[in-house]
Amino acid sequence: MINPQTLTHMIYPQTLSHMINPQTLTHMINPQTLTHMINPQTLTHMINPQTLTHMINPQTLTHMINPQTLTLMINPQTLTHMINPQTFTHMINPQTLTHMINPQTLTHTINPQTLTLMINPQTLTHMINPQTLTHMIYPQTLSHMINPQTLTHTINPQTLTHMINSQTLSHMIYPQTLSHMINPQTLTHMINPQSLTLMINPQTLTHMINPQTLTLMINPQTLTHTINPQTLTHMINPQTLTLMINPQTLTHMIYPQTLSHMINPQTLTHMIYPQTLTHMIYPQTLTHMIYPQTLSHMINPQTLTHMINPQTLTH
Repeated sequence: MINPQTLTHMIYPQTLSHMINPQTLTHMINPQTLTHMINPQTLTHMINPQTLTHMINPQTLTHMINPQTLTLMINPQTLTHMINPQTFTHMINPQTLTHMINPQTLTHTINPQTLTLMINPQTLTHMINPQTLTHMIYPQTLSHMINPQTLTHTINPQTLTHMINSQTLSHMIYPQTLSHMINPQTLTHMINPQSLTLMINPQTLTHMINPQTLTLMINPQTLTHTINPQTLTHMINPQTLTLMINPQTLTHMIYPQTLSHMINPQTLTHMIYPQTLTHMIYPQTLTHMIYPQTLSHMINPQTLTHMINPQTLTH
């Protein structure tokens, strides 16, 4: 307790252990009790041992931590909150409403116009889009999007490993090895850094991409290659050769600049339509169509004739 008239304090070892140096007005907290209180009439700094609530001057309400949600609240009248930048920078700039942590190594800003949380892309980009509630991480070599409504994530600063809801879906990124993995119990999607081979479900080895030719190979034991557009969507960004999962549509596309599945018809079209289950290839030199109504199979007669009569199903 501190006497506001004399700025002196008393120590109660049985109930409250803390000290304030009268020469420097600094304070210490006893780690056994983790309790700390300063008279609000003078220094106005309290920690409630029951709720671990940290408050500074309720009259100006500079900042407060909510013990239930562990969130930081800033007073809109003052909009100030600062920690020594030599040790750990945690500032809110009232001109830009910018929230920054240690700008020498990691920049962490909040944009009030877009409510976007960002981390400096020189180290690791970390943004939240309020329109889609999408959490995006943009390292220099790998991008992906995750819906925070269903998945939680953590980032290990020692290994730069990003894990998502490891209890139900393990999603880890190792920038050193460029490996990307989803829980093999549900759906395995891995990139092998040694061979750059994309594999889905290695237990049945449904399909692979050859790193030398970037061609798709089908397992002859299963001869299966299936993508369900209702349940899974992933995209490859042609600028960064990155894999993205779209939580809104859960559809599957690969851009024509990189691999080519769901490709631009000007180069080589390979599309699966969920409504008609139609598989079509539209190059300039070879047309390969399957019509689900008649199960007809035709190849352009100008280049290579291969047709099935839809009336008689003859070939």
